[in-house]
Amino acid sequence: MIAVEFEATRDDMSAFQAFVTAGIRKAVRTPSYYGTLAMLMAVVGVFVSGAVDFAFHVPTVLAVLLLFAVFWAIISRMYRRAATPIARGSLTGPRKIVIDEDGIRQIAPLYEGRTNWRAILSVHETPTHIFLMTDRLAGYIVPRHAFSSPAQCAEFIAFARAHAGTRPALS
Repeated sequence: MIAVEFEATRDDMSAFQAFVTAGIRKAVRTPSYYGTLAMLMAVVGVFVSGAVDFAFHVPTVLAVLLLFAVFWAIISRMYRRAATPIARGSLTGPRKIVIDEDGIRQIAPLYEGRTNWRAILSVHETPTHIFLMTDRLAGYIVPRHAFSSPAQCAEFIAFARAHAGTRPALS
């Protein structure tokens, strides 16, 4: 049995969101994705080159592009804020993670949960966190600073990898 205690923060949730988003981007960037981008660039190139008799009013085009960029930035910021965990909610605050032969257990002031090892799809490391994934968008978040030493962190990771389920990996 290995147990770690820590304070889960919004930064931990942000790190998890960044990890999950990177996985989604990797999964989406397929040959058809790049083919669609190439086709879009070709269409834009045809219009810009003048091969099609279509007149652009350059100041209008620039104004529309600027407005698009501003709206994109505003909407992206709104989505990021909406995905931020609430203060004193179930995702932040004191936490204890215990792993043993049966699975992983997380204990927090507002809930307690347990997951069998066969439900842990994969164990991932980043420079700041360990993620024990139970689905593409869900998993246990363990910050590296929760460990008393790099050796304890390595022991935790080795134990988790040795016991994690054998279901197909996340793609």
